[in-house]
Amino acid sequence: MAAILKRMPRPAISILQVSTLLLCAIPQAWAQSDAEVSNQYYRYSNPQLEAACARMSPNSHASGLTDGAFVAVPFAGRTYYYQSDCYLELARRTADVAWCAKVRERKTLLGDGSSHTPASCQRMVAVLQESRARIQQSADRHAAAVQGVFKIESAHTTVLPTGDWLLLVKTTGSLPGRYRLQVDNSRDRIRLVTQELMLPQPAPLRYTLARKQVLGSSALPNIFPIAVSLTYVFPADSVYASQEQVKEHLSSIQNLTLSAQWSPAASLDGCMPNRPFRPWIVREKLLFW
Repeated sequence: MAAILKRMPRPAISILQVSTLLLCAIPQAWAQSDAEVSNQYYRYSNPQLEAACARMSPNSHASGLTDGAFVAVPFAGRTYYYQSDCYLELARRTADVAWCAKVRERKTLLGDGSSHTPASCQRMVAVLQESRARIQQSADRHAAAVQGVFKIESAHTTVLPTGDWLLLVKTTGSLPGRYRLQVDNSRDRIRLVTQELMLPQPAPLRYTLARKQVLGSSALPNIFPIAVSLTYVFPADSVYASQEQVKEHLSSIQNLTLSAQWSPAASLDGCMPNRPFRPWIVREKLLFW
């Protein structure tokens, strides 16, 4: 067997052939790696993407025969350098026209590279900047319209002899107008209080939270997360009054937790005879907008 193997002709592979194969394989592998980055931009933060763009080969590209060709316009699919596409993505994210200087157009007879040029990048950035400016102007107008809006400063409860809770709400602010205060059992989605009111008012707002309404059908002992919210209603002559999504402004939310306990000797309504049950309250969080 060894003699047969010795007599078999060995394929002659020259160093030149090996070098040629390597030279052909390396750009293809590089292009494939760059293409993977371009298909997963969402995985990169801006600094990470900037570093990835810099590492890309300046010559790896998407061919006009593989991106849109034969589907939209025959022999005129998009073609571009992956590195240019990467810098175009950075320009889109940051609306910074400086990235457009790094975008290079790829020109070929079998593809359209006009989507990845410095000029197309600059046009895209101009549109983005205009859009962001409009959004910022709208945000500034809204902020001016709610400047000084009343917010919940504090919300405290005390237990009444009946076992109900007395809720005291103090507000602070300087923008007079119509407001809506709501109190909800946020876990069970039960609306306990809804009141339309005009602020400012000289005294704290007072509300009685009926024990039976708070407890509902819940078994005791139990806890009950309560949300107290204050909403500013834009006046009728405001530009926001006719806009369904922004005609109101939620200014603040106060979160409380009520806890109710009872013993086996309690009566059917959840209280010991001649002795109200003992709820307690924990203040959790105060949120402002």
